[in-house]
Amino acid sequence: MDVLFAIEAGAVFGLGHYMRCRCLANELHRRGRTMALVLRGDAALTHRWPWPGGTAVIAAPDDVDVAAETVLALSDEHNPRWTVIDGYGFAGSALLGKLREVKRPTLVIDDISDKSLIADIVLNQNVQDSTLYVDRAPGATLLLGPQFALIADAFRAARANGDAADAISGVLVSFGGSDLRGMTPHVLRCLEDSPADIKRIDVVVGPYHAQSRCGTSLRPAIYYHVGTENLCPLMARADVVVSSSGTSCWEACCLGRPLIAVQTVKNQREVAATLRRSGAALTLDATDGFSDDDFAVAWRDVQPVGVRNRLAATARDLVDGLGQGRVADALGF
Repeated sequence: MDVLFAIEAGAVFGLGHYMRCRCLANELHRRGRTMALVLRGDAALTHRWPWPGGTAVIAAPDDVDVAAETVLALSDEHNPRWTVIDGYGFAGSALLGKLREVKRPTLVIDDISDKSLIADIVLNQNVQDSTLYVDRAPGATLLLGPQFALIADAFRAARANGDAADAISGVLVSFGGSDLRGMTPHVLRCLEDSPADIKRIDVVVGPYHAQSRCGTSLRPAIYYHVGTENLCPLMARADVVVSSSGTSCWEACCLGRPLIAVQTVKNQREVAATLRRSGAALTLDATDGFSDDDFAVAWRDVQPVGVRNRLAATARDLVDGLGQGRVADALGF
């Protein structure tokens, strides 16, 4: 076995860890590598979004320490060239230290850079400041920034360089797999009340959303996509994307879509900060509650076609969609 993945994904953990690792797995599969996946969370995800052929899938127990022992046992049995860890429970357990003790190379995918990480490689696609890891991952090779964003091939294939439409007629609203803060109905209410002549709103409803239908009016037309398996076509046709500040932001950037990114939880802080500093998106902080007024300002600011063209061009420059190839190169494959 070349790579053993240990991932947390599901109603509690969200989908981001699973989807980005799946992108890396597809790249490794193209390079002829063999893999296994230990999944702590919702094992049904592997049916909706399968991994490349031949990947062994093992459902891990809910208890993180027992799940870590499952990973260690598989590592002992198969001696993988690399173990890829993506999950805060796994990364915060004794797993990394035990893998280091038996000299098993590890890649940790991180988002929040606020804990000690014992790893050979640390990947954080959300930050560009290496000083964040001086004390937290001493000696590790750092793969930092959106150039390493793990993006499905479809998004790069659909990149477009054309100018934005004069007026916004279509909007995509997507708040991840669970929308734990219930942002979707708030954003829909604001868009329904907007004087802009929006013709269509596409709403992505993840598999763990509490509400599957949130709109209240027929103007504009609202189309719900429940547990959609491919976000790319919906995002590519949108004049503006409204999204949580997670993995989907890098997908929108890759496509060159004007983006309003809403931070809803702590682990999205670095995504929002990088988008804001680079000028690739308009950003809102809703960690302490959603503000209709703040959203109205962002919505007003994204209206001018010149602003949307600037956001799109900056976003495309920030994320080229080749991150998984760079990560596979760093693994020596």
